[in-house]
Amino acid sequence: MQAEAEAEIRRVIAELGRCIGARDFDGAAACFAPDAVLMLPGSSMVLGSAAIRSKLSSAFGAGSPEVAVTVTRVEVAASGELAFAIGTGVTHAATALRSKWVAVLRRHEGAWKIAVDTFNADDAPAG
Repeated sequence: MQAEAEAEIRRVIAELGRCIGARDFDGAAACFAPDAVLMLPGSSMVLGSAAIRSKLSSAFGAGSPEVAVTVTRVEVAASGELAFAIGTGVTHAATALRSKWVAVLRRHEGAWKIAVDTFNADDAPAG
């Protein structure tokens, strides 16, 4: 059961990355719970999947750099209802930037959804 949940969570994170890369912000917002919280660097908390859709669109819309995300760890609570995932990312721009992130996920209507998502940049550019 835990391995199945971990695989599904990894799919949710991959789908979020795919949707952002494809500029499919409706699909990206669908990865979040309706009452999710998104915390981007230098920005106020964004509450709810509709507001998250809008924020992702403005942050990653046309002309924005591509971001590659890697999941490094997934932990699922014994209840099977809550989990967290952590990982790294690289923003591919004129100077590539490394970041790290954490997402808290929960079961919502039978599917894993992101409940809280945040990331921040590392100090040094990617090399």
